[in-house]
Amino acid sequence: MRIHKMNSAITKYPLFLVLLPIFFILHGFSQYFPEIHLSTAGFLILKYILATIILLLICWPIFKDFIKTSLAVFSLLSINLFWGTLLDLIKTNSGIPFISRYIFILPFTFAIIIVVFVYLKKTKAPLKKITLYLNLLFLILLLIDLSSIMLNRTENKRLKTASLNRQMPVCDSCNKPDIYLIVADEYAGKSELKDLFDYDNPSFEIALKERNFHFIDSSNSNYNATVYSMASILNMDYLNNLRSTKINYNDMLACYNLIRENNLTGFLKKNNYSIHNFSFYDLESKEKLVTNHYFPNEEEVLTFRTFLNRLQRDLGFHLFTKKKIEKILRHNMYNNIKTDSLFRQFLKTKKSKPVFAYTHLDMPHHSYYKKSNGELIPVEMLTDEFTMDKSAYIEYLKYTNTKLLELIDEIKANSTYPPIIVLMSDHGFRQLEKTVDKKYNFMSLTAVSMPDSNYTGLYNGMSSVNIFRNILNTQFKQQLPLLKDSTIFLTE
Repeated sequence: MRIHKMNSAITKYPLFLVLLPIFFILHGFSQYFPEIHLSTAGFLILKYILATIILLLICWPIFKDFIKTSLAVFSLLSINLFWGTLLDLIKTNSGIPFISRYIFILPFTFAIIIVVFVYLKKTKAPLKKITLYLNLLFLILLLIDLSSIMLNRTENKRLKTASLNRQMPVCDSCNKPDIYLIVADEYAGKSELKDLFDYDNPSFEIALKERNFHFIDSSNSNYNATVYSMASILNMDYLNNLRSTKINYNDMLACYNLIRENNLTGFLKKNNYSIHNFSFYDLESKEKLVTNHYFPNEEEVLTFRTFLNRLQRDLGFHLFTKKKIEKILRHNMYNNIKTDSLFRQFLKTKKSKPVFAYTHLDMPHHSYYKKSNGELIPVEMLTDEFTMDKSAYIEYLKYTNTKLLELIDEIKANSTYPPIIVLMSDHGFRQLEKTVDKKYNFMSLTAVSMPDSNYTGLYNGMSSVNIFRNILNTQFKQQLPLLKDSTIFLTE
């Protein structure tokens, strides 16, 4: 009896309307498991089901038949959810560039919708078979994805770093100065500036040395991509089980999670530090301060191939006002302004316990918004080609120097006791021609200020992964072994 009712339901009711969005999200969840949080997937499923209900209400007056209306809505949802994936397949395999261009593909897509709607409106044929087929299809696809998730759980090949908590006991007898990590994104190292830009940076170096900073000559990042570098720096370890040396969403999402819960802040919390976040990553329980378009969140990773998202990304500029376009192009500049302002406000607050504060400025990374004197670059110049302009990079780097020194002075002026300040870049300048040696991607800025001027163990060529290992050893009586300095080149 139960089996009969189940068969009847599968034949009679358009379950595929609910199964479609569940499959779409679950398939993405399976693809990026275990880095996507279940709450993100659940929220998106509810969001799409709500959209389905709205479309049913809109389309009902056209067909006035539940199955026909459901199939019409199904066609609209399918086009939205799978449009980008199909377009990418056409681009890769068709061999005919024209059919993947919007001037062709958009009218063709709308023509398909019209044909489907006209057919459903006019047909007198029973639609039980197509209902049964779609219901069974998505039930089978859901079972496959659920099996895939369970299989991935047992394989346990998650990107990870060593858990250092057991190796790092609490140091009750240690002085616990405030610790400030300032990251200047894509700030090139001394050798790269000299070799590729014919530029020396002595005034900045002298200014930092006057402020009790020790420069690490020939320092390198371990990765040439920000999210990978920050996950490695904060965990004081290399990233194990990378899926690929090609930058991919699975590894990026894993790095987000490694940044959120990392070895460094875990140790500092045990030592009664409060954690403060002024970056575009979540850190412990502190959510990111700003959103950086280079780093999509979990929802964007799951939905970036949909029709609406692709349309906004590829054609949105034709629909936006000039003011809106400028706001988009200057987005990271406004991020820097907000980050700098809120960080300075925080410095002036009273602190009841030692603090660790991480601030990440997207400079002198492109776009190069300002000249050395602070003059704003016209928005018309902020093109892709401008990212290769070395003179513009140097101008922005000089401006960055001024802002960094101001920030450091602000830290020192508002510190009751001398703090630890780590100024570093996540990687070197990367807007390079393919013929340029890859080593320049990793040449970074690293300068450290210690309260007791104890720079024991810092050496020329030290890489990012070892910076906080050294600091915890010298300032918190830890015995972390330094790792071999090496670089991992990641392709775009």
